[in-house]
Amino acid sequence: MIPSTMAGTAGGLAQVATPAAAPGLIIPPGELFPPPAPTKASLGLLLTPLISAPVLALLALLLKKGFFLIFPAGALLIWASVLIYIYLYRAWRLLQPGNVRTTPGKAIGFIFIPFFSVYWFFVLFVGLANDWNRVMAAHPNLQQGPRLNSGLALAFCIGSFFGIGAFLIFPLMADICKGVTWMGRLHLMPKDGGPGGTAAQAGGALRLY
Repeated sequence: MIPSTMAGTAGGLAQVATPAAAPGLIIPPGELFPPPAPTKASLGLLLTPLISAPVLALLALLLKKGFFLIFPAGALLIWASVLIYIYLYRAWRLLQPGNVRTTPGKAIGFIFIPFFSVYWFFVLFVGLANDWNRVMAAHPNLQQGPRLNSGLALAFCIGSFFGIGAFLIFPLMADICKGVTWMGRLHLMPKDGGPGGTAAQAGGALRLY
């Protein structure tokens, strides 16, 4: 038989262990957005293959017998694409309590459907920017968070069909990486989302990464 004091303590511990938001829970506008699990998106890690791949491809064209550079250039390009999809998945996952238009799995999965992917390409990027900005504005602890440039996302989507999207992917992914990393540190911020907070507000342990 558990003494009442121990039962009270166990109940308190159970409340602390309860996650800020259960999967599928929608947080109404005006309420505090639940801090997600710590996550980040490294722009430097993404820029490495994004810059190296075209450099190697150019060297392959300029150098005699440089055709062997095509293979590492292709591998780097695939690596960059995988990282972009990972960061996009994380961005959509972070927004789920804000009642957004799609799930992270659908956001990435539908882009591989032939023909339909042309439409979904705009949802993936422009829809993300619009939903991100709406969620940021709707919750008091997110209002100082970084916004995504929906105009830049639209220009990237249109430009990708005319060969100029490659130049816009850099600032676009820089915004997304900044946003994902900021949201991934929400548990370190005060409840009002203001600067200077260092304590976790979600009832979890403080993590400095």
